[in-house]
Amino acid sequence: MKTLRFGVNVGPSRSRAEWAEKARKLEDLGYATLTVPDHLTEFFAPMPALISAAETTKNLRVGTNVLNNDKKSRSTALSADPAKNLILFSYLERQGAPATLPC
Repeated sequence: MKTLRFGVNVGPSRSRAEWAEKARKLEDLGYATLTVPDHLTEFFAPMPALISAAETTKNLRVGTNVLNNDKKSRSTALSADPAKNLILFSYLERQGAPATLPC
């Protein structure tokens, strides 16, 4: 039987320290994944927030549940490089994979 894993969609924090504490607490509680929305409000930008959560924890998977993609926010091209780097920094290096991604 496969193990069930649970994730949490996390809202805004007031500081990086508070954000890091949320990520550590979620991992300590046994959650497998932390996701963030991409809203043009008082949330942290998703990619830096996810990189910070990945740096703070040991095994927590991170991701977005949605990325804004319209003319007022950002294009797919502008989202692709940060997403690629996030994968590199958060997951691949933890698994002992090479520190580069194929192009």
